[in-house]
Amino acid sequence: MTSWNNMVSRFLKTPLLWATLVSVAFYALIHQPKFQGTMIHKYTTEHVTEYVIVLLFFWSSAHLIIRFLGLGREREAFGQDLLPPIEGLEPATNARELCQRLDESPGWLQGTLLGKRLRLALKYVSERASADGIREYLLELAERDSNETHASYSFPRFVAGVTPVLGLLGTVVHFGGALNGLASDQLMAQLPTMVTGMGTAFNTTCVALSASITTMLFLFLVERHEDNIVRDVNSLLENELLNRFATTDIRITPFLDAVKSAQQATLASMQQREQSQLDLWSNTIAGHASQMEVTVERLDRINQANAQMAKLFTADERLLELQARLADNLELLRESQEFDQAVHGLTAAIHMLTARHSQLAKAA
Repeated sequence: MTSWNNMVSRFLKTPLLWATLVSVAFYALIHQPKFQGTMIHKYTTEHVTEYVIVLLFFWSSAHLIIRFLGLGREREAFGQDLLPPIEGLEPATNARELCQRLDESPGWLQGTLLGKRLRLALKYVSERASADGIREYLLELAERDSNETHASYSFPRFVAGVTPVLGLLGTVVHFGGALNGLASDQLMAQLPTMVTGMGTAFNTTCVALSASITTMLFLFLVERHEDNIVRDVNSLLENELLNRFATTDIRITPFLDAVKSAQQATLASMQQREQSQLDLWSNTIAGHASQMEVTVERLDRINQANAQMAKLFTADERLLELQARLADNLELLRESQEFDQAVHGLTAAIHMLTARHSQLAKAA
């Protein structure tokens, strides 16, 4: 169904179809009795070349009218939001998103000159991932569209150029008919007929020149209007694209590439040095860490030894207390032994005194 609609749409846009229909309707009207003997009937029906001139005129006019009506959409495309407002330089990678956004727009908008040109420009930036050379590419597209616009009006130019030739051909044919069979002895008798034929011949040239001038006027107006649209498209794309993406001057690109390569080499060398330094520091830190672990172990051992020494010192203090107490006890014990000896000595002395007293008593 879609293909059938497209085929019908293309067929209706064919200028030859409309030219044929208009020519048939025109001559059907001109050959009506009320138009017999009128000037328009006289100038368009006296010779076959006039029929051809009229057909070509309607054909070129249909071409220009269809072209002019198509420019309405071109003007309407300028009012559509094809691109978001510029908020500063964007990376060239955003061109892919903008191209996808354009793909979501209506089909008629994508088929306009602005839509096609914008798609090509965004595709150029997206494929290169860079906006370098976008100015030259836009100039190339503008020149190509200008050439295509000029070439699209080749048929009206052809009609404007060929109709005078056809008029001249019709004039020559009419002159030949008027002079055919002319004899010197009948010159005065055939003079009115010859003059009438010459007038008819000039009528053909007049029709041809009129058709040529009218075609050239229509051509000038429509082509100028389309040229203005092309210039507006060029200006819009330059304002929207040249100031949107970060660009680099192509003339300094080799130098920038050289600087970039040198920077990359320098960064690579610095990274290697940093990596080697990091490795050295890592090894050094690892060695110090192992030494610190040994030192910590030694400190733990020292702490344990100090704890043991503290315990020993505590034990020594207790021993000293025990010794002091033992000494006191021994002193007391020694003193108690001396007291016992004293008691025993006194007891012995008492016994001795008692024995002596008993002996003295017995002796008395």
